Amino acid sequence: MDTDATSPARSDVFRLRRMVFRALVGLFLAFAAFRGGVLYWQRGEALATEQRRAENLVHLIAENVDRTFGAIESALNQLAAHSDHIGGPHAARDVWSPVLTATLSGLSAIGSLNVLDADGVVTLSTNPPVTGTARTGRFLHRRLSESATDDLVIAPPVPSQYFAGVTIPVGRPLRDRQGRFIGFIAAT
Repeated sequence: MDTDATSPARSDVFRLRRMVFRALVGLFLAFAAFRGGVLYWQRGEALATEQRRAENLVHLIAENVDRTFGAIESALNQLAAHSDHIGGPHAARDVWSPVLTATLSGLSAIGSLNVLDADGVVTLSTNPPVTGTARTGRFLHRRLSESATDDLVIAPPVPSQYFAGVTIPVGRPLRDRQGRFIGFIAAT
């Protein structure tokens, strides 16, 4: 009889334990679901914040690139107009040099200005070691000599020969009075 009397009490203890365990598991699952919902909401907020931040950075970079290349284009257009008055890429060094130096001093992000003839040979540069070197067959020479327009051309980035890093060559064609290609001005 002792076993019968202890059996119901014993089953009540296990039943109580199971109920407490089930309650704790339910509470844990409810907490996990709540926390998961909060994290999902925070994820959405973080993504929206970072999206706005990325859009702002893109806007700043676009403005900077626009200002930089706008100034370069304006300077190259002025140099092309000056080229018309002095005789093109084969004009005397003492005529080109002061203008190139003054133009370079007003441009940020430019290492050198180069005047090249129709064959792609550098006739004058603000970086003296470059003068006399050939750029025949390179992107700017090919593109500008084949094009009928006077548009600014931006070449793909290339490794720099004079400093660590890359340079992005930018050029504009020079034409004679009949519209023939006689050379180009490049900024690197």
